[in-house]
Amino acid sequence: MQRKTDNLSSIASKVGLQISYEKTNIMKTPMASNADITLESKMIKITEQFTYLGSNFDCTGNVKKEIMIRIGKATSAFKSLNKIWNCKLYSIKTKLRIFNSNVVSILTYASESWKMTKDIESKLNAFENRCLRKIMNIKWNEFRRSDEIRDMSGQPLVTTVIRKRRWRYVGHTLRRNDQRIPKQALKWEAKGSRKRGR
Repeated sequence: MQRKTDNLSSIASKVGLQISYEKTNIMKTPMASNADITLESKMIKITEQFTYLGSNFDCTGNVKKEIMIRIGKATSAFKSLNKIWNCKLYSIKTKLRIFNSNVVSILTYASESWKMTKDIESKLNAFENRCLRKIMNIKWNEFRRSDEIRDMSGQPLVTTVIRKRRWRYVGHTLRRNDQRIPKQALKWEAKGSRKRGR
C-alpha cells in the first residue's frame, strides 16, 4: 500500500498536483497489516468509515448503514412526489416510470458494491412494496399478496435490478485493462488469516 501511495504522489506531482495531507485518510480491512502509511514522511490518519460520492463505506464491508441511508433518501423522494401518486389524471404506467426514474435510482445508487444478505433484500423489497401499494392505490385492508401486486404492476423486484447492475459492473470491469485499479481490486485476494469469532 505504501508503494501505491508513493506512486500516486509522484504521478500527481508530475502533472502539477499535490495531495493534501490533511484531507487524506486510509481505511484498512480488519486483516490488513498494522504498518503505517506515510505521505511525504507524514503518517496518514486511519479511518473506520468514510463517505465518498454520497455512499457510506465501512472497513468491515457492512452495508446495512448505507442501505438504511438509501432507504431514507428514497422515502423522502417518494414522499415529495405524493401529489403525483394521489393524482387520478396520471396512469399507473406513467407513475411507475416516474417512480423508477426518481425513487428507484436513488435507492439503488452505488448498489454494485453492496454485500447482499436475506435481511437487506427483505428490507429493500418491503420498501418497494409499500411504494407500489401507494402508487396503485391499494389499501392495507385489501389483503393483496406482494407477488400479486408485482404482477399487476409489471415491476421487477428491486433486488433483481441490483443483481443485474452488479453483473453488468463485473462484466465492465473484467473487460478493462489489467493495469486498471478496479480490475486489480476485483482480482485482489486478502492475505493472512481471519480473526477468530463472528
